[in-house]
Amino acid sequence: MPTLDLDDRHLYYEVHGEGEPLLCVHGLAVDTLGWALQVPAFSERHQTVIFDNRDIGQSSYVTGDYEVADMAGDALALADTLQLESFHLLGISMGGAIAQEIGPRRA
Repeated sequence: MPTLDLDDRHLYYEVHGEGEPLLCVHGLAVDTLGWALQVPAFSERHQTVIFDNRDIGQSSYVTGDYEVADMAGDALALADTLQLESFHLLGISMGGAIAQEIGPRRA
């Protein structure tokens, strides 16, 4: 099970396919299974990265408070670990808010 260790927690992720990287960020309470229908199509052209946000699915649950900006930091840490110098970014629902935090940090 691929996980990224972040301080006192871990972030579960999956990588599918090859090509230009595509980082997919889902919304509140949706784990990697939320991408099940899209991943086969996305991974035909892209190295598709999906993950469980903190407090979701196979990622760690945290006890302290956090904000969308912290979740964006998690996604960027994953991109850095996977050595994604540049990538396409797709956010759905709260994942869109997370993506808006990611964009300016990677511009």
